[in-house]
Amino acid sequence: MRLMERRQDDQMRKLALLWVVAILIRVVVMPFTMHFDAYQIYSRASEAAYDGQWFGWTAQFLVQGLHNVWLFLIRPLLPDSAGIWSDTASIAGVGASAEDYSRFLAYDHLYRLIFLMKLPYVVADLACAYLIGRLVEPARRLAATAFWLLNPLVIYATAIYGRHDVLAILMVLAGLVAVRQVTDPRRLVALALFGLATLTRFFPVVLIPFLLLAYRRNARQLAFAVGFLLAMAGVVEVAGIAVAGQSPTLSILDTHLHFQNWLDAGVYLRFDDSIFFFPLIYTLGLLWLSERGMSQEEFPVVGAAVFLLLFALTFFHPHYSIWLVPFLALTVANSRRMLVYHAIQIVCLLVYFAQWGSWTTWDLLQPLLGERVTSLPDPYEAIAGQIEPRLFFGAFRSVLTAVSFWMAWLLLKPMIGRSRERV
Repeated sequence: MRLMERRQDDQMRKLALLWVVAILIRVVVMPFTMHFDAYQIYSRASEAAYDGQWFGWTAQFLVQGLHNVWLFLIRPLLPDSAGIWSDTASIAGVGASAEDYSRFLAYDHLYRLIFLMKLPYVVADLACAYLIGRLVEPARRLAATAFWLLNPLVIYATAIYGRHDVLAILMVLAGLVAVRQVTDPRRLVALALFGLATLTRFFPVVLIPFLLLAYRRNARQLAFAVGFLLAMAGVVEVAGIAVAGQSPTLSILDTHLHFQNWLDAGVYLRFDDSIFFFPLIYTLGLLWLSERGMSQEEFPVVGAAVFLLLFALTFFHPHYSIWLVPFLALTVANSRRMLVYHAIQIVCLLVYFAQWGSWTTWDLLQPLLGERVTSLPDPYEAIAGQIEPRLFFGAFRSVLTAVSFWMAWLLLKPMIGRSRERV
């Protein structure tokens, strides 16, 4: 008994130290780094916070609304800030200019402003770590929480880059917590959270079919769940048309290229005939699990495999790699072998980020260094001066794809073995 208590006390001390270190890392980098994208979305929010135009941007309707409200709330803490935002950020195809951003960077209270801009993201980031700890058994809690809190992909995307994907990830994890006690009301709460996450950031859409397979009881309940999700999407669609006069869905499909990225890798046949790898493998996996059946305990494994395949087979921007982390934290954080594979992924991804040159590297330090960042060597140009970029980045991307496939295979292998036992 005393030995068990000592172990629990030791784990609690390690958890407390982990949280302190993780929070300190985030607090240190939050005020001094930022990507131009964060300025874009907050400039759109300034139309609401400063001018009362709450529905000027219809694409990504929900997430823009969250930023509108947050900037309105923090505006009293930002004296003389009305003139630092871009007037053209909400014009599709135009956006904010470099001159606008320079005016923002010259703001007298810049560090306070950037800290407050990122605060919702970092709070959501820490909440994700807490929920991940709740979703695993106590013996795995320390490793799973550390996998998230100390993960460079999480810190880069949220505390350094300043992206809002973590808000949708929090909704997904909250949905998993809600559905741990499998009752009809909790199923609806989980579906609602996954639906909101999808409407906030499109990535969770790939999880919803597997969530329905794992937590359905019968065909009638499945049909009801699908209808519930369609009704949610319909409400958002009608609301978007009513307040802005434009379909949020069509706005996203028309202006957002990231859906098309999922169709980049494939085989061209002839005329306009092509086969795309990610939809092909994703559909095969969905058909297999619909025939085999899927337990609730297997959902995190399938979720991890889906995102591994997504990032193995599609083009993506650097900050989206955070979506690899939550389901891997729930499944592989205690496996040394899988941790090594994930470390290889991180190395490949950090090299992959250099494809965008200073845009995703040195420019993030512009709030701290100002114009001095222009004197730093552009990573892409430095690499291009030594080797053909297509070969260099292609080699690392190929390793990333191979390791991601291998990790997905290792995760799914026990499920495939159980399928054979049933035959």
